[in-house]
Order: sequence, then C-alpha cells, then structure tokens
Amino acid sequence: MSRPWRVVARPSPLSRRQAEEAEGALREAFPGRGVERREVLSHGDRDQNLPFRDMGIQGIFEKEVNREVLEGRADLAVHSLKDLPMELPEPLCILAVLPRGPPGDLLVGPTVPSVWDGLAQGTRVGTTSVRRQALVRFHAPQCTILPVRGNVGTRLEKLQRGEFDALLLAEAGIRRLGLPAAGTPLDPHIAVPAPGQGTIALVGDRSLEEPLQRLRQRAATTWREIQVERAAFARMGSGCSTASGAFAETAPDGRIHLYVAEWRPDGSARRRSHLILEPGDDPSVARAAMNELSRAPWEPRSGRGAE
Repeated sequence: MSRPWRVVARPSPLSRRQAEEAEGALREAFPGRGVERREVLSHGDRDQNLPFRDMGIQGIFEKEVNREVLEGRADLAVHSLKDLPMELPEPLCILAVLPRGPPGDLLVGPTVPSVWDGLAQGTRVGTTSVRRQALVRFHAPQCTILPVRGNVGTRLEKLQRGEFDALLLAEAGIRRLGLPAAGTPLDPHIAVPAPGQGTIALVGDRSLEEPLQRLRQRAATTWREIQVERAAFARMGSGCSTASGAFAETAPDGRIHLYVAEWRPDGSARRRSHLILEPGDDPSVARAAMNELSRAPWEPRSGRGAE
C-alpha cells in the first residue's frame, strides 16, 4: 500500500474546510491510500493589519505553504485558487481542482432589491481587495469604503459589532463554512470576479501530474474554465492585487463564454470584453480577450447603481 498523501494548508477556518474537502476527494480517488495534514501560517495570516496592495509581495497566502512542498515535507498544498499568482516556482504547478463553488461576490449586510441603488449615502462597505473597492466605487459612489482584514468569521463579527454596514466577500467561502450570512449575490457576468474565485486548488510537483489526472477528471468542467481564466491573465496579477477580473462559464453546447473586466481604481470608469471559445480551442486562445479589453473604450460611471 502506498504511503498517505501529505497535505499542507493554512490554519484558518476556511483553509481547514477546503483541506477537508480536498482530503475527501483524494480518499475517493485513491481508496485505501489515506491522507495526512500539516498546517503552516502564511505571511498574510501573520500580518492582519496592512492592506494587501501595501504588503509588497504576490502570493501572501501561499508562499510558506508551497515551501512545505518544495522542501519535501508535503506532497500537495491546498489553496483558494484566486490567491495563487499566475506563475508558480518550478517544479510546482496546479495539479488538480475540485468542482467550483459559487464564483461571485456576496454583498453581506443589507438585502436590497437593486443591489447598489438601495445602499444609503455613506454606507460603510468593508473590503480590502483592489478589485472590489473599484467595483463599489463604480456602482455605488455614495458608499464609504473601509479596509477589513481577518478571516471570514472575524469579518462577520466586525459587521455584527457595527464597524461596517456591509461587507463584500467571496460567496464560496461563506457557503463552505456554512455561515448564516444574509446578503445579495452579485452577478459574475457584471461584477466579474477574480480568476479562479470559488475554486479549491491542489498544488504540487509536476511529477504528480499523471496520478492526479483521476482527480482532475472529476472536475473536468471547472478545470477547463480555470485554465481559460488564468490563460487570459497570464501576464497580469491575480487575487486581491488588481482591479480586474475574469469569469469563464461553460454553455450547454460545450462552448466557453469568457467575461473579462477592468475598473479604474477610483471607480470612475470600467471596460469589458466577452470572448467565446469553441470546445476544441486551446485555453491560450483566451489571451485574445485581454487584447480586446485593452482596446475597449472606457465606460464612464453614470451614477448610482451603474450597470
């Protein structure tokens, strides 16, 4: 019998939950092999005050975790895919993903019929993501944006204490934790999320690509969609460091619709692009969407509730 898979993750509640899902998938795909887990604090875990864009590095939630794999103490690192930089140090790569959860953002707090128009003047919205800040500034300039750090539960506690009127968070994290957070889901075709948002990724040495194929096959649709999203962003940042997003969605006919968007950080304008990939297209075709985006005209903000 082969030795157990050695999995490493961060110790946050969400990361632990994601690791549990990854471990369950590994046990199903490799019956009898077993899984062992270790936990490592990341730079982003240790510094809970500085905004992401001021931390000066990419991969603030993954470098220390991936080092466990690079130095041979673990086989697989479990991550939120949106936190991974577009390039990983050799010989690491994304070996597999799990079926994607909700891909979009959730406006937690007031439930309003038209999402943005219903937010009162001066509504305090908590988010540290550059993309989400620009999104709020574009759609709801009447709001005040406040930085917020900490895990999902900590942020919700701050909301309950009245430090914020609303939070903008990834819906998948809240759903995975089973938290009773009421709010309004944002349409990912318009409020385009970060590449890979809602997806759990397993990172490891390229030598494991062949055995991990059986896990990839169980999430084949998600795997192709995230390849398209990341191909589009191959030369750009990811996660919380850029005011842009990419969302790929597979249609019933097998074609993939790719939506990309960019906002000016001050929320004064945005531009968007939509590309359709045929079932046989290589994911690298998605780079054309970013070329189109760079040529697209900027749409100025038209006021409250801009679509």
